[in-house]
Amino acid sequence: MGKVAVEVKVFVDENEDVNAVQQRIAQQFNTLSEIKKEELGFGIVFLKALFVVEDEGGSDDIEEKLRNVPGVKNVEVVGVTLV
Repeated sequence: MGKVAVEVKVFVDENEDVNAVQQRIAQQFNTLSEIKKEELGFGIVFLKALFVVEDEGGSDDIEEKLRNVPGVKNVEVVGVTLV
């Protein structure tokens, strides 16, 4: 069994502080490799996160846990690749 990198877009509720949500995610996930803010356009900002996990679980577990973080509106997996 190997490891996979899961790249995820995390959209934040409009009334939430993006920096606060970014900190919550960083504190709750020990598999988080990188997280940064990116602008979609028209002032809309989302978080792009990269997780490195064992390849047996896939991305479903990460998606579910991210949706339960306060301030997270939506989660979209951008890509999954072997490391």
